[in-house]
Amino acid sequence: MCRVFFVQQTECVPATNIKFIVLGDWGGRVENVNDKRFRDTFEDVFDSPYFNIPWYMLAGNHDHRGNVSAQIAYSQISSKWTFPHYYYKQTKRIVGSNVTLDILMLDTVILCGQADDEMVQQPTGVSNQTFAEQQWAWLTNELATSRATYLLVAGHFPIYSIGVHGANHLSYAKTHAAATHI
Repeated sequence: MCRVFFVQQTECVPATNIKFIVLGDWGGRVENVNDKRFRDTFEDVFDSPYFNIPWYMLAGNHDHRGNVSAQIAYSQISSKWTFPHYYYKQTKRIVGSNVTLDILMLDTVILCGQADDEMVQQPTGVSNQTFAEQQWAWLTNELATSRATYLLVAGHFPIYSIGVHGANHLSYAKTHAAATHI
């Protein structure tokens, strides 16, 4: 359990058996892989030994206002930051068992388009249809072929939500169609 104060000071209480963290929409509007924002708002904030575990990143609308490819490239610099591609799979095995977990990390901005927080609007629609279709095909295949005990799909824009932005109607139909092939 952690509380963050003024972005620079972190007080941590040890947690039991935390093996990784999934973080989306970091808000890191970075310009390049050497941007000081990585150090100021990630490395220096989460510098406790309790945070020396993999952080599996996925992009959200704030990240897409910056350079997401720089965030992906940062995986080669940071020992914690794990962001190999816009969308990717991580497979985890529960220690001492045969139980597995597949986590499919999606880039829902590529799938649905950008959203403006100030306007409280839904995503605007796909800007690169080819890239979006490649991700949908990848998701459909992963859903159909996963042999994990548990399967988790993670993305920034939720399919269902009672929050201010509401449910994401652009991704619901396609995600539902992909999931019915399981």
